[in-house]
Amino acid sequence: MKIGIIGAGIGGLTAAIALQQNGHDVYIFEQADEIKAVGAGLVLAANAINALSLLNPDLPVESIGQWIGGAYILDQNGKVILDADFESAESVEGNQNFAVHRADLHRLLRDQLKPDSLFLNENCIEVQAKDHEITALFASGLAQTCDLLVAADGIHSSTRKQFWPNSVYRYAGYTCWRGVIDQNRLKKPITRFSESWGKGKRFGLVPLVNNRLYWFACLNAKQNDPEMAALTPEKLSLRFHDFHTPVSEVLRATHAVEMHWTDIRDLKPLQSLTHKRLVLLGDAAHATTPNLGQGAGMAIEDALVLAKVLYDHAQLDPALQAYVRKRQLRVNKVVQMSRQIGAIAHKTPGWLLPLRNALLRLAPPSQKSLGWLYSTDWY
Repeated sequence: MKIGIIGAGIGGLTAAIALQQNGHDVYIFEQADEIKAVGAGLVLAANAINALSLLNPDLPVESIGQWIGGAYILDQNGKVILDADFESAESVEGNQNFAVHRADLHRLLRDQLKPDSLFLNENCIEVQAKDHEITALFASGLAQTCDLLVAADGIHSSTRKQFWPNSVYRYAGYTCWRGVIDQNRLKKPITRFSESWGKGKRFGLVPLVNNRLYWFACLNAKQNDPEMAALTPEKLSLRFHDFHTPVSEVLRATHAVEMHWTDIRDLKPLQSLTHKRLVLLGDAAHATTPNLGQGAGMAIEDALVLAKVLYDHAQLDPALQAYVRKRQLRVNKVVQMSRQIGAIAHKTPGWLLPLRNALLRLAPPSQKSLGWLYSTDWY
């Protein structure tokens, strides 16, 4: 088939590679006029690593990823609330977890594409969906007719809004800053993934390869708050002055150009992920809050499942029905659980924090409780 993909993010690129491997004629259209090496860190949990292995067993993810053997949840004073030892999760299939820089993963995937299949500076402004074909119209004047169109253009997908006009993204109640810095700026290197939880705020530390550190800071705030948008690393460090070492040190070591701010939102679950010959993928289909570290993982899974159902079914309609069956319940569960974790972290009143922390200490000490998420049953 001739397949068009709107959006060259992680999900769109993974889908393009998987579909090209199955012999489809694939074109990817990206709105940006260049692919920049920007972005922050992300976690590729065991399910995402398994999916990338299915895509290409020789894909050198380990070369760009920092292996995560476990993670701490701490209180704002640095006392351990939960110690998650991922190595002890014997019931999890292939319990490999890596932290990567988004730009590194993007570059790794881009290198797997067939030549001349990625088109930049192409802004899709309209989609014309018919029973036997689908056409994407671009601001440049290009009109691309395909057998199938994949919308992988993110939470603000204009393609989704055209056919799902009632789709809404929801503000989670907290805003977030992210940065990646050189650990040589710190007195002592950070070697383990941790999240520190206070009252209405969190701070995360995630080591990356090449002696880099990915950090994130979340605060309860109004949506689109200009005061939050204007915070510098120094001013943000004042918001976390009551957090343990090295939180303030990390923020003071961050240059303003290395810090990126966004409100945290997710997408209210949709009734369907397809419309005629259009299929939604990744954040365009089920944007989630980052609390489970599954945004990229779900998009990668989507891509592998889409390629598989198209391979397994001779007709397009049964293939797309199978895609919805395989993805809808799973991604909705991830969106819901991730939102709940964020609510526990950010909406617990101050007087209930000791109880919250005590209950978390009783949680399972490994990934076993999330075996459904990290297994390969989704495929």
